Amino acid sequence: MTSESSRVQLPPSVTRYLEGPPPQTREFAFLVGEWATKSRRYAPDGKTIAEIAGTWRAAYICGGRMLQDEYVLQLPDGREMASFVTLRSWCPDTQQWEMATLASHAPAGVTSFTGRLVGGEMHLQIAAIDPATRAPVMARVRFFNISDNGFEWEQLLTHDGGVTWTTAVSIVATRKLEAR
Repeated sequence: MTSESSRVQLPPSVTRYLEGPPPQTREFAFLVGEWATKSRRYAPDGKTIAEIAGTWRAAYICGGRMLQDEYVLQLPDGREMASFVTLRSWCPDTQQWEMATLASHAPAGVTSFTGRLVGGEMHLQIAAIDPATRAPVMARVRFFNISDNGFEWEQLLTHDGGVTWTTAVSIVATRKLEAR
C-alpha cells in the first residue's frame, strides 16, 4: 500500500534539501571556529587609518546547509564597538554562494552578495549603498592564505563602477585555541 505522502510530487528545491548539504558547502569549512583578528582600515591613498582587534566566530546551521558567522570589533579596552552577522548558503541554481549580511545598528545597505571558490581562495562580489553618501558602491572581497590556523581577508572598493579599486580593509585571522 502506498502512503498519501509518497504520491506527492516534491518540488526540486525540496528534493535537493532532503538530499542534505551539497558538497560545495564544505568550501567555507575553513571559516568554522573562533578567530582572533587584527584588521586595518585604509584611506583611499592607502595609508592605514585604524588598526582594530576583533573576534570572528562561524558555525554550520540548518543541518550543515548554511554557515552563520559573527564578526565583532573591539575597542583597545576590550569593549565591543561593532558587530556583523553573515549567512552563507551554496545555491545549486546559481552555482555560487549567496550571502546576506547585517551590521548592528546600521542600515541594510548590501543589495547583492555572492561568491565562488577560485584556486583555493574564496572570492566575493558585493553591491551596496555607501551609508555616508547613499551612492552605489561595489566591493570585491577575498579570503586567502587559508590554513588550519589562519587566513587573510581583504576588501577592495570602487565608487566609479569598477574603473578604480582601492583597498579599504584587510584582516589577519588566527585560530583561537580551545581551552583544555
